[in-house]
Amino acid sequence: MPPSPPPSPWLIQGFQSLEQGDPAGAERQFRQALMMRRGDPHALQGLGLALIRQNRQAEARAPLEQAATALPKDVGCAANLGALLIELGDHRMAEAHLRRATRIQPGLAAAWNNLGRVLMHLGRLDEAETVLRKALTLAPDYPQCRENWRETQDIRLHRLELAGQFDKALEEADKALQLDPSWAKARFFRACNMLRLGNFAAGWTDYRVDYDELASLPLPEWQGQELPPSERLLIRAEQGIGEQLMLAPLIERARGRCPRIIAECDQRMVSLMARSLPAISWAPWTDPPDSALRDPAITHQIGLGRLPSLFLPDATAFGEGDAFLIADPLLRDAARRDLGGDKPIIGLAWASGRSPAADRKSIPVAALRPLLNSLSARFVVLQYEPADEDLAELRSWGVDLAECPVDPMHDLEGFAATIAACDHVVTISNATAHFAGALGVPTSVLLSACPLWHWFTESTTSRWYNSLKLYRQGNDGTWDQVIAAVIADLALVSARRLELDGRR
Repeated sequence: MPPSPPPSPWLIQGFQSLEQGDPAGAERQFRQALMMRRGDPHALQGLGLALIRQNRQAEARAPLEQAATALPKDVGCAANLGALLIELGDHRMAEAHLRRATRIQPGLAAAWNNLGRVLMHLGRLDEAETVLRKALTLAPDYPQCRENWRETQDIRLHRLELAGQFDKALEEADKALQLDPSWAKARFFRACNMLRLGNFAAGWTDYRVDYDELASLPLPEWQGQELPPSERLLIRAEQGIGEQLMLAPLIERARGRCPRIIAECDQRMVSLMARSLPAISWAPWTDPPDSALRDPAITHQIGLGRLPSLFLPDATAFGEGDAFLIADPLLRDAARRDLGGDKPIIGLAWASGRSPAADRKSIPVAALRPLLNSLSARFVVLQYEPADEDLAELRSWGVDLAECPVDPMHDLEGFAATIAACDHVVTISNATAHFAGALGVPTSVLLSACPLWHWFTESTTSRWYNSLKLYRQGNDGTWDQVIAAVIADLALVSARRLELDGRR
C-alpha cells in the first residue's frame, strides 16, 4: 500500500483556525483543501466541525457522514457525528455512531455520556442509567454527565411518585443519594415523600430548599433556642406564595422563643401579612435583600422551610388549622357589593400554569360543567391568567359568570379580598386554595391522583386549614367521581351562603 500523501497546508491551517476560535476562516481553508484533494476525509471532518461552530448544524451533517464512512475506525468522526445527530434530533442514527465510538475507544467518557443522552430520548431509561454510570466511572468529575445521570434518576423517581408507589420512590431516592450524596434535588424529593407519608421527624430534616441568599448575610442559622429581647430573628422567605401562607403560622409560634422577629414574604403580600400577623415585622423578599434586613439587632436567621423541623415533630403538633389571614375589610365589602346579588358567590380556579407540577394539578375546564350547571350561583373566575378558550367555554354554558375584579398575579390584596367575599371556593391545588384556607373561606379542593405532598394521603381534611375539604382523584385519571362528590356535598342553605354539609 502506498504511503498516505502529506496533509495539505490548507488542512493544517484549517485546524489551526479552529483552535484559534476562527470557524469561518477554518471553513474557507477546509474548502480549499477539498478543492485540492476531493473527498479528503480529514478535510470533510474539519469542515463539519467548522460549520457546527457557526451554528450551521444541518449543513455539517453531510461532510461528517462522508468522513465517518471513509474513516470507520476514527473515534473522533464517530463521536462528533453522534453528537451532531443528537442536536438534529436523529437519535437512532446517533446511537449507532456513538456505540461505534465506544467500541473504538471504550475509555471515551464523552461518547458514553452522549450515548446516555440518546437512550434517554429514546425512552430506554435503564440502559441510559447504565451507560451514564459507565461514563461517571471513567470521569467522576464530568459535570454534564452527572447532570444527565441525575436526569435519569429524576425521571425514575417522579414516575414512581405519579404511580403512587411512594415507598418504592423513597427506596430509589435512598439509592441515588448513596451514589450522589450532594444531590440536593433528590434529598428534597425524599423529604417531600416522607412528609407525604407522615414521617415528619425524618422528612423535615431534609426539607431544605437551596437558598443562596442565606449566605448573603453573615448571620448564623437559628437552631430554635430562646433569644433575649435585645436580639431579632430574621426568617427568610422561600418557595412560592402557597408555601409562604401555609407555613406563616409557624412564624407566630417562633415568637414564643424570640419575641422580636422580622420575616420576609412575597413583596405583593407585605401589607396583607402585616395586617394579619401584626406582631411580626414584614419585609419584601427581594434580591438583593431589603435594607431592613441589615438591622444590627438581627443576630440569627432561618429559612421559612426549616421552621417545621422545630415546631411540627408529629401530626399532633399541627394545631386546629384556624384562619389567620385578614383581608382588607373595605376591599372585601366592595368586592361583595360588586359581585353580589340574590345568589351565593362561588370562586373558581382550575389551572396551574407556572408550577413544574402544573399538568398534574390542573383540571380540564370542561370537567367542571356538571358542577356549574347543578348550582344556582354566581361564579367568580379566580383563575390567574385564564386562557381565552377556557373563558369562552365557560361562557358558552350559560352560567352566571363574573371575571375577577382584580389581577390575581399582581394585586394580592385585592385577590385576598375577592376570595374573602366569596361564600365558597372550588379550586385545584394552587395559591387560591392556600389563600382561601388562610382566610377561612369554605373551599372544595380538587386533587389529582398524585397531589403535592402538602395534602398528604387519603384524608378529606387539611392539616393546614380547617375550612378546606379535599376531593381526591382516583387512579383512573378522570375527574367524574371528584366532581360528583363535590356536587353531592354542596348545598344552598340560604340565598347568601353556601356551605359544606358537614359545616351547617
